[in-house]
Amino acid sequence: MKIGYLRRLIRETPEQSEAQVQRLKDAGCEKVIVMGNDISPQENFPLDQVKDFFNSGDSLVTIRLSRLCLGLKQLTEFCDWLEKQNITLVTLDEGISTKENSTPNFYDILKAIISFKSEVQREKTLFGLSRARARGRKGGRPKGISQKALQKATLAARLYNESELSIQEICTQLGISKPTLYRYLKLKGIKIWKN
Repeated sequence: MKIGYLRRLIRETPEQSEAQVQRLKDAGCEKVIVMGNDISPQENFPLDQVKDFFNSGDSLVTIRLSRLCLGLKQLTEFCDWLEKQNITLVTLDEGISTKENSTPNFYDILKAIISFKSEVQREKTLFGLSRARARGRKGGRPKGISQKALQKATLAARLYNESELSIQEICTQLGISKPTLYRYLKLKGIKIWKN
């Protein structure tokens, strides 16, 4: 059975959506599933909302891949499910068909694109890091303590040695937590007594 699938676009009028539905019906779809446009690209594909419409051997027909999903993650997740369920994917505008005899296999191409995308992203990241290192930048959190923190550590050590304020009062006055105060005191080589 051919089943049409359409995700409505954000700025699409009801008339435009209906025209797309008619295209799917003209392509031989007995049913057409129309999804809203409230799925973000970061979300997982709403598989639970559509899987009950399909049986093994069915064909899912859509206008184009962008009408199916919003992102590569959603597309791969959904195509993995289609392949496992033995459901053919057909796009009208792009001429994609995942029938067994079609070559090259769309799912293999999609997997290659995903692999390509991740490899390129990794390569770009490594290239950027190496260029930054060549310019003397290391990245990450700076080692050691900042000048401002060093000044606070010196003041904390002095207040602590004067023994006029409690630990809590020193922390309040300097705007730091107790663990930070203890780190500052350790940095300055001061033995800590508890009060």
